Formats: sequence, structure tokens, C-alpha cells
Amino acid sequence: MSPDSWLPPRGVLLHIGPRKTGTTALQSAIAAARPELRQQGIIYPGKVAQHIQAAGAVQQRSLIGMARGEKADMSVWDDLVAEVAERDDKAIVSSENFGSAVPEIIPKIINDLGGPQVKVLITIRPIGEMLPSLWQQKIKGGQTIRFDDWLAKQLKGNFKQEMWHAQRHDQLVQRWVDVAGADSVAVMPVISARRDDLYRNFEELVGITPGLLKPTRSNRSLTASEAELLRELHERIDLQRTDPQLYHRWVRQGAFKSLVERRTPSKDDPKVVLPRWAAERALEIEEMMLPGIANSGAHIVGDLNDLIPALPQVDEAAEIVAPPTSVDNDVAIELFVGLLEKANKQSQRDAKKSRRRLRKSKGNMTKMSTAEMVSEIARRGKAKATSVVKKD
Repeated sequence: MSPDSWLPPRGVLLHIGPRKTGTTALQSAIAAARPELRQQGIIYPGKVAQHIQAAGAVQQRSLIGMARGEKADMSVWDDLVAEVAERDDKAIVSSENFGSAVPEIIPKIINDLGGPQVKVLITIRPIGEMLPSLWQQKIKGGQTIRFDDWLAKQLKGNFKQEMWHAQRHDQLVQRWVDVAGADSVAVMPVISARRDDLYRNFEELVGITPGLLKPTRSNRSLTASEAELLRELHERIDLQRTDPQLYHRWVRQGAFKSLVERRTPSKDDPKVVLPRWAAERALEIEEMMLPGIANSGAHIVGDLNDLIPALPQVDEAAEIVAPPTSVDNDVAIELFVGLLEKANKQSQRDAKKSRRRLRKSKGNMTKMSTAEMVSEIARRGKAKATSVVKKD
């Protein structure tokens, strides 16, 4: 462990994202290295890959997969805070949901985690690189807006849209500097072409043995056809009348999770790309934001000028990118496989849960549900039949 790392002894590194800045890759690498990190006196609280539930709880937000109107349980935040307080030396807390915190809640987040011991890390990527992924995030969340319409709404407006609360990087940095102080905030540009820098720079900041963090998984983007398939699915079903928990379980965590994790798109699969006007506007916005970040006084890890690359991949042919009209067979197959596997796992969990409840009821069927009663009657009938056969 480096003695001169940016994170001091007993320090708490709070990584706030925002979204689509390599957060999934970094969090998965940290989670996989939990035992080795603990040996170095560094804890990554809990057992999850990222602290999304805790971040939602402290902000009293409803998270994806929750019932309508349900808020994250505040006890999850309290448990995280307690575990951080009991650390031997350093701690890491990470969720891109912290990047969405409003100014009123930021002091509580910092104070609960340790006040002056907290150091805040903000990872940022060029806006032009993130726009396709940010749109896909909205589609995954149930929206049906087409990519070109969404781009016009985000890039031709006045930055009042929800996305810009976390993606106006100059304002995001300033919000956290105002509370934590410039000396306690670091900004790390994330460059797609140099993915290994994400791990090495993070190790240096925290004081982790170089080379410990390794890629385990990344949150790959949907191809153009995959994204359009999901968007059209949302057009055909009424999500307002659909149980959000069921949708999250079967569609997001079943069908589409399997598709993203198991399918490797071919090099010929069309990607979601920007029309030239959008790429040029994204570059203008990036150039507008950089002076505010540089003048904030925050610690810069790397070079902010890396965020002004050549224009990102653009569609040279048209101002509006036409959505695809068909999908490959393997896309449909992976969707069905994911759905069936999720159903099988759920069935096994339900059966296990029923067996536990049956044991607790000790055969008293007045305490059973109808389904459990039928199962118990069938079990008793089978046992009786087996006993008769043995007597004969």
C-alpha cells in the first residue's frame, strides 16, 4: 500500500460516478478484490458490487424494480455507515446514484460517512461518447422516445432536463467542492481507448497495490437492433399498468440481462451512433464545461484535455439515424433463454421457500396457503401410497 496516496489513513473514498463513466467495471473489480483489499486495511462494505441501495436510501429515492411509491429502506444506509465507521483503516463507497444527489442532501452523505475523512472521486467521460449509452439507459428504464428525438431534447434545450443534473460535469464538481472542499474532491477523466488507466489511477488514489484491480465485467452497450427491440417492446405494452417488480424481474433481470451478458455482438452489428450535428454540439458543451472543472480547485487525475478528442463516431450519411427494422436470430434466442432460466431459478426459489414454510408449520395445514396445502396433500398422498405398497 502506498504511504503517499491521495486518500489518507482512515480516509473514506466516496466514488459518485456519474453514470456511464466506467462505474460498473470499476465496482466489479473492487468487489472481486475484497479479500485482498481487506488484507491491505481497506474495506468495501457489504457484499454487493455497488452501493446503489444505500445511495437510494439516503436520498429517499425509489429504485428500479421497486413497487410504485416504495422508497429504499433507510436501514440499508445506516448499515453501510456503521460498517464504514468500524473500519481498521480505509474504506471505499461507490455508486453512480450519489452523482444524482441534490445539494441539500450532500452534507448528510459526507457527514454520515466521516465528514473531513471523506474524499470524493468523480469520474467523467466525454459527453459525445456517453450520449448513446445515456439514451439506452432511458430505454431500459421503460421510455419509448427515439434516439434522434431524445438527442434534440437534450442538446437543443437549456440544460434543464434531468440528465444534465449529473452530466453537467462542471456543476457536478462544484456542488461537491462546495461541501467537501476542493482539497477533498478528485476528478478523473475516463478515456475508452485507455481502459487500464481507470484501474491504475484508482489504485494510486486509494493506495492499493498496483495491478490488484482487474477487469471482471463491463456493462456493454446495446447494439442498435437490441435497443430498438426493447424500445418497441415498451411501445406495445402498457408499463403504467405493469407491475414494476415483475417487469424488473422478468424483462430487465431475465431476458435482457441474459442478452447483454451472454451475447457477443459481431463487428457487423450496427451501433447506436450520433448524427454529425449532435457530435459537434456535444463537443461544444464539453469545451464549455472544462474551464469550470479546472477552476474548481479539485485534484485532477490525468489531463482534462483528453476529454476533447476528435469527433466521436458519427453517422456521416444523414442528420437522422434510421432505426433498424430487424434483429438477428441469436438476439431472440438469448432473450428466450434468459427468460426461461430466470423462470427456472424463480421456481426453484419458490419451491425452497414453500418447503421452509411447510417445515415451520409442522404439518398444521390451517397455517398454509392454498398452494402449500395442495403440495402437502400431494406429499402425504404419495407417502401413504408408498407405505401401502411396502406393506403389500
